[in-house]
Amino acid sequence: MGALIPCSLTLAFVGDEELRDLNREFRSVYRTTDVLSFSSKTLDPESGIRYLGDVVISVPTAKSQAAHAGHELSQELDLLVVHGVLHLLGFDHDTRSRKARMWQIQNEILRKGRIQPGQGKAGR
Repeated sequence: MGALIPCSLTLAFVGDEELRDLNREFRSVYRTTDVLSFSSKTLDPESGIRYLGDVVISVPTAKSQAAHAGHELSQELDLLVVHGVLHLLGFDHDTRSRKARMWQIQNEILRKGRIQPGQGKAGR
């Protein structure tokens, strides 16, 4: 494991409409989604802390996914936060092998945090 580097990020919990608007504006996808990540990786010149970016989560979609998967909203939110942060760190699921690697790391993080990996969209 590499050296730990101080960093920060922003988590935003919003409604479906706001996430749908962001999805349309930045991905040209005209529907809501559960989580979007906006990578930055800028460095604060004063503190030297790296800003990774923003993770935006739709709470209504998370609630729906949690109910569908049969687990608590908090578990779904944990999953979506981990999923979004992994995107900020450069992971993606655009190919079968990259998806397998991202899901492996995601589930390992959730297990180490004693959080059961969910079955929501980000957990499949």
